[in-house]
Amino acid sequence: MQVTGTMAPRRRISLTPKQVSTIEEMTSKNNSNGTIAKAIDVKKSTVAYVAQFVRGGAGAAKVDRRGRPPLLS
Repeated sequence: MQVTGTMAPRRRISLTPKQVSTIEEMTSKNNSNGTIAKAIDVKKSTVAYVAQFVRGGAGAAKVDRRGRPPLLS
């Protein structure tokens, strides 16, 4: 049985430490992912992957919204 229509695996792009530090610096200055991607010539999705850690904070807690609200308990 032959599988057709499968996608070839994407080549993983490794960023240099200088690129990562540039992304972190520009993200902390509230530059958009598109602006950062153009500045260092990488894909916007690659920038978004690194930027999510900077914007999310080191230990950002997830808020649990399940259950009854405290006022109704």
